[in-house]
Amino acid sequence: MTPQTGSAAPQLAAEAFREVMRAPAASVVVVATGSGTGRAGCTVTAICSLSDAPPSLLVCLNARSSALTAIRENGRFSANYLGDGQDDIADIFAGRTGQQGDARFGDGWAQSENGMPVLRDAVATFECELVEVTTFGSHHILIGRVIDGRSAYAGDPLVYSQGKYRQLA
Repeated sequence: MTPQTGSAAPQLAAEAFREVMRAPAASVVVVATGSGTGRAGCTVTAICSLSDAPPSLLVCLNARSSALTAIRENGRFSANYLGDGQDDIADIFAGRTGQQGDARFGDGWAQSENGMPVLRDAVATFECELVEVTTFGSHHILIGRVIDGRSAYAGDPLVYSQGKYRQLA
């Protein structure tokens, strides 16, 4: 299918789009960057593998995200896939608790050998070098080349659907 540009085709309203997008289940991931008091992060559900040659991830961040500037400045980030029972971490990095900046990084966070904040008991963690940033609409699309990855959590992943965190049954 060839993309159409300048088409007069109808478009789904933003509010209706968000409502429909609440239905599919998505992984809950904290994207983080920096070190010491310069750490920053945010909760995302718009993330996926892009390629295995080279290993890479695609991450979509709202242009208003405070973590976006830090990721661009540092040129690298970690993607920490949360597990069942880690909703509190997701809420902290989604800005629902009022905690800001480095105060968000409590127990369980470590600095990797590559200099990135990583959540020790994440379902999976990828460390990436920022390769490209593209803007589309209200979001920036980040492409990260994976330089390291690990999975140590034996439980189920945390998923988000219908506006709530959910457990796999």
